[in-house]
Amino acid sequence: MKVMLRVPTRGHPHVASAAALSWLQKNTDWGADWHQNKFCVALARNEIVAEARKKQPDFLIMFDDDVAPPHSVLELPKRNKPVIVGPVLTWKFGRFFFTCHELNEDEEFLSIDKFLPEPMEIYAAGAALMCIRKDVFNLEGPLFELRLNPDGTLLPFGGEDINFCCKMQERGVPIYADSA
Repeated sequence: MKVMLRVPTRGHPHVASAAALSWLQKNTDWGADWHQNKFCVALARNEIVAEARKKQPDFLIMFDDDVAPPHSVLELPKRNKPVIVGPVLTWKFGRFFFTCHELNEDEEFLSIDKFLPEPMEIYAAGAALMCIRKDVFNLEGPLFELRLNPDGTLLPFGGEDINFCCKMQERGVPIYADSA
């Protein structure tokens, strides 16, 4: 199985992500490396996807430059899911949440706040740690774009990662989360 791993960065990665990348470079044959775009992470993600489309690995893994992925990152390609995220904890409203979401009947995003011992299908997730299978990253067009209001301001949950998940849902591509 051929895996390509990239860490999108604007040029100032955290020590933890640098240590994780160094470990992955020494202990896997994944072709792990940084990818810098000083302007925008959405552009960096699309540049990484373009590189994957040229190199054609079986899986593309990206983790953000402020993330130290758990050792279980090694398991993500083995799950063989179209898109699978390793949820990253975030703090908001006075408690921790995973960066993955369900969609309620009012089409509002609800953060998942429980540990997921097995992969679970979800509606959307942040791309802080994401594994994308070849058939998905080869879909046409840019995959990571911001969702904007008509006035050009960012929609709530309008980041490029959530928009990627919404696009995948529209195309019938399931998104999974695995916090094991």
